[in-house]
Amino acid sequence: MNLVPLSPIDLFKAKDILKASPVFVRSSNISDLQSFCENLFMEEIPGEPEIISIEDKESPIGFFKVSKNFPMPGFIHLRILVIREDNKIKQVAKEVISKLRMGQTIWIDSPKHQFNEEFWKQLGFTEEAGRWVLQPSNI
Repeated sequence: MNLVPLSPIDLFKAKDILKASPVFVRSSNISDLQSFCENLFMEEIPGEPEIISIEDKESPIGFFKVSKNFPMPGFIHLRILVIREDNKIKQVAKEVISKLRMGQTIWIDSPKHQFNEEFWKQLGFTEEAGRWVLQPSNI
């Protein structure tokens, strides 16, 4: 699995992944994939935002958006994580989290993901003030 930064020119990759993720699209109330993808790239968020493609054999199987050093240095805010539903999504998600950890605190807002609370708990996340947090000490 490789993690490759996406730019607005790669919008079609994110759109294709969303097409292969109907449960995520329905649960997130996304009615227009094109607009949703455009907003991903246009959304101004604090920190150092990036959209990353998750690729297997150079084929995109998912993507995520993170904001590094937000809300403070040493934190990574995982804003969105989508993996094609025809893949082993839990295994891919675990690998992504493993690559993101690197001694940093990861926090997420759970509504924009394909996973339930039990999944985050299994990875070592704890719920804190309505967010799921993975401290470096839990790694």
